[in-house]
Amino acid sequence: MKRRLGYLIVALSLLLLAATLAVWARSYFRADMLIHAQPGRQTALSSHRGRAIFESMGDDAVPIRSALSGWRQWAHDTDDASVPFMDHPSLRAHRFLGFAYADVGSVGLPTRRMTALAIPYWSIALLLLIAPAIAFHRARRRRWNERHRHCLACGYDLRASPDRCPECGTATT
Repeated sequence: MKRRLGYLIVALSLLLLAATLAVWARSYFRADMLIHAQPGRQTALSSHRGRAIFESMGDDAVPIRSALSGWRQWAHDTDDASVPFMDHPSLRAHRFLGFAYADVGSVGLPTRRMTALAIPYWSIALLLLIAPAIAFHRARRRRWNERHRHCLACGYDLRASPDRCPECGTATT
């Protein structure tokens, strides 16, 4: 059961990695945005030039027209002159290795707060590679232990004792 769960986690991680790589490549040609608007707040997830950008703006005291409530999707070519909120020159965002964070008050818009967080796709891909890398390392070590007659549980050398591991007591197969 434990091993099946591990395989499921690795498979899910590889599937998400493939999706991340596809969205990463697409982000250089198309800028996509998924927006959720509700009274007083608008939240967006966008993909633009190698980054996933999470944006939130609004305040409960600021009404949003009911026609704009709910989920919307938006896409455009990255060749046009539109600049994401995060990359606006007047914004003093904190940036490091492609990561960025900005939290500002009203900037001439009818809101009280705008917040944005940019995460580069390379970091998401790196995180999604952890589970497959661990699984690959364990499988490789297990094959090496089988090939060189070492105990699969503790790694003890079993050339002198073919039936049972003298270190941990595990029966050999």
